[in-house]
Amino acid sequence: MKRNWMIAALIMGMAGLLPGWSQQPKARPAGAQTKPAGTQGDSSGLPAGVKKIKDVEYGSASIGDKGTRKLFLDLYVPEDATGPARPLVIWIHGGGWVQGSKSMSKAFWLVPKGYVVASIDYRLSNQAVFPAQIEDCKAAVRFLKANAKQYSIDPSRVAVWGHSAGGHLSALLGVTGDDKNLEGQSNKVEQSTKVQAVVDFAGPADLLNFNDNIPGYEQNPPVATLLGGPASEKKDLAAKASPTTYASADDPPFLIVHGDKDTTVPIEQSKKLEDALKKAGVAVEFHAIKDAGHNHIIGKPETDKLVEDFLEKTIKNLKPSASRPAAVK
Repeated sequence: MKRNWMIAALIMGMAGLLPGWSQQPKARPAGAQTKPAGTQGDSSGLPAGVKKIKDVEYGSASIGDKGTRKLFLDLYVPEDATGPARPLVIWIHGGGWVQGSKSMSKAFWLVPKGYVVASIDYRLSNQAVFPAQIEDCKAAVRFLKANAKQYSIDPSRVAVWGHSAGGHLSALLGVTGDDKNLEGQSNKVEQSTKVQAVVDFAGPADLLNFNDNIPGYEQNPPVATLLGGPASEKKDLAAKASPTTYASADDPPFLIVHGDKDTTVPIEQSKKLEDALKKAGVAVEFHAIKDAGHNHIIGKPETDKLVEDFLEKTIKNLKPSASRPAAVK
């Protein structure tokens, strides 16, 4: 009974809306859009001067016998796109890898502060097991860098930010750089998938030992669904899916934020990642938010300030690439 309650709590804590997906076997070429660039999407809650470019297709990928899923992202850009190219922040949604969508972006408030923000969808674990999810995230990075000029992005200043499962994927993207084993085939764009900064909010980091403090936790549906079975039976894949496996000296700086009352993703997961990064010589900031649960660290003035300060130090004030594209006029 207790274990069932914990599983239910985990799923509710990572809850989100299931995104729609296509079963059509043939997708439009990467870069095609369901609406013309510049079309205003659902702008409810957007800051003044921010425009949403909705449903930009960045690739497509197999979902087994159900065909091919088209992959989309939303862009949040300033209405006035003149001036220098801006650093990019890519938001990766949570939802236990099994639910959630790009509509859950919590980062568009950064646009008035000098950034372009992208919010991406990826294959969910009930459509394809790992490494499908990180392959799609990398495909989105490649697409955005390749199309940087169109959206007034500086491709040499890119950060990723995610919460929960999105935190896991952000961290994994940050520590794997151009790892050819995780690039995937979601699009054929030739670009580096290295990023310059990572913001990880309460992301799992060591999937093989995800059950350290909760008996039976590794059997929970999100982890088992991601790996195609319990971590104890998928040890190699669990290690491949764990950011702690890859920490190395050339990783970008990290900001890790975790609530100290998180009962969905134990804070020990973030501490393990912090330890691995520090041992590798990576610059890392870790903040344990007092009395905060899993979903109580997003959209708070305290944590927004941590993100803003970190991004200013890492990508905003990083010297722009000499070869960066000209701004869209």
